[in-house]
Amino acid sequence: MKRWMVVLSGILVLILPFVGIGVARCFFGKNIFDNPDFWYGYMAYFGTVSLAIVSLIQNVNTKEINDKFMIQQLRQKLGYFDLKEESGDARKFRKYRPLQVGQFLDVAGNDNRSKDKNLGIWLVNVGEDLMLNVQASSAKINGGSVEVPCSINVIYKSEEICFELENERCFQEEKLNIEFSVQMENSAGIIYRQHFCIQAKKASVTSQAIYLVEEFDTSIDF
Repeated sequence: MKRWMVVLSGILVLILPFVGIGVARCFFGKNIFDNPDFWYGYMAYFGTVSLAIVSLIQNVNTKEINDKFMIQQLRQKLGYFDLKEESGDARKFRKYRPLQVGQFLDVAGNDNRSKDKNLGIWLVNVGEDLMLNVQASSAKINGGSVEVPCSINVIYKSEEICFELENERCFQEEKLNIEFSVQMENSAGIIYRQHFCIQAKKASVTSQAIYLVEEFDTSIDF
């Protein structure tokens, strides 16, 4: 119950005796306003109702504080993404795995040529919880909106996922400024979004296979 509902209910209870007085005067011709016993009783009634209103408001405040604290506790255990990092000798030259262009395989293990211009971004769940109902909510490459077909029921801790961004318009660009957001929820049902900002540069003038990550930033909101 909201505080305003408690106050409104209390006011209605406080004016009920006056409604009764009005009924008595209109239908029975009795004037109770000048009766001292009524006012003594009403003052006691007023005090009791007022204390009840204050008590209910305090209960509402306590519940809101407890709910906020509980939500804060639930938010502390989240799954969240980081860019997949390089390993082995490649780690000496760059921190993150390059962004993949094309080279996607179909279910038969063959090169899926319909995705030759798609941009693949490998992310890893580095958080403390699994992710549920993962969906890409928006994406841009060099300021233009692009599609990110993605809908995954569960992503477990340390699991790697490749997000494919349609990159038809910027396929020949030397540099890419990528922004995209993913919505998901944790095992406690808290829904949140993670936003990514990536700046990448083509590995060489002639190569269309990979883009090297120059800058990476991410944030989470609820």
